[in-house]
Amino acid sequence: MGNPTARVFATQRNEAIYLQQNTAVGEDTKLTLGVREHRVTTTARDVVNPAAYASGSKTSTPRAWDIALRQNLTRTTAVYGRVGQSFRIATVDEVYNQFGGPSFDAIVTLLEPQTSREHEIGLVYRVSDLRVRASAFLIDLKNEIYFFAPTFSNINLPPTRRKGLSSMLLCAPARACPSLPMHRRRRPAFAKEISAGSTFRGKRFHSFHETPRTPVSPGRCSKERV
Repeated sequence: MGNPTARVFATQRNEAIYLQQNTAVGEDTKLTLGVREHRVTTTARDVVNPAAYASGSKTSTPRAWDIALRQNLTRTTAVYGRVGQSFRIATVDEVYNQFGGPSFDAIVTLLEPQTSREHEIGLVYRVSDLRVRASAFLIDLKNEIYFFAPTFSNINLPPTRRKGLSSMLLCAPARACPSLPMHRRRRPAFAKEISAGSTFRGKRFHSFHETPRTPVSPGRCSKERV
């Protein structure tokens, strides 16, 4: 029962094309539109385990898009709103479990991409080396990638919703030290997660509102939602 030895060969190939348009509508208004088409193929195989469930290959074609509007109120203050869709693809580590099989052996579970429909409104204040941002968010997720401790494996959750508040403070140590890293302080957002028809329904938790994802533009890819 089980096999303490594992030799895993895995690949993940990503191809994508994206378009993004930034438009100035007058001096104080900026409109951003974007879309990204993505194709990913993940293949994993444990050469020590001949069972069919210890290998697999999957191709997915998730899509991301974004619509954002920013309006300057004064020279230091702006409001913004955005709606969009992003996605997250399971890494090779997340689809392989050395002891998750029916005989406590290796198993490959190829997950669906996690997709997120996001709505956000916020206020930005910026002066000198100080920047403050506060926002309210609503996120509807499908196939959220989640580590399920009882089976020591990753699974796709049923549809979930997260909503709450997020804030960020960003400031430079001093004008005279531009090479030093920026200091960032963030207040955890209180969020509520709702998962209809499952044991995860109605969970409440504290979160930094961090959802690893792939947005429209590669330059915006981040684990932080700020």
